[in-house]
Amino acid sequence: MRNKVDIVYVPITGGFMTPAVSAKLLELTNDLNNEVKLSAIYALGESASATPAHVNRLLDLSSDLNHNVKVAAIKALGRITRPKQA
Repeated sequence: MRNKVDIVYVPITGGFMTPAVSAKLLELTNDLNNEVKLSAIYALGESASATPAHVNRLLDLSSDLNHNVKVAAIKALGRITRPKQA
């Protein structure tokens, strides 16, 4: 039997994500493979889970030297802070 999984709920955006998924996505934003990094950035933006760790990491990545990473982080910041529509 699996243990109960804690969910991080963010009332501002209505998003949720397990701590394990959150930690893994944040870890993958440091991957040397830019496709992996870009996918993790995209997933953070789509999560609508605007935790301080997510926002701070995306803010850091918005200054990345790689143009594609920078653009992806900026787009993710826009998505992550957008109120969810019913």
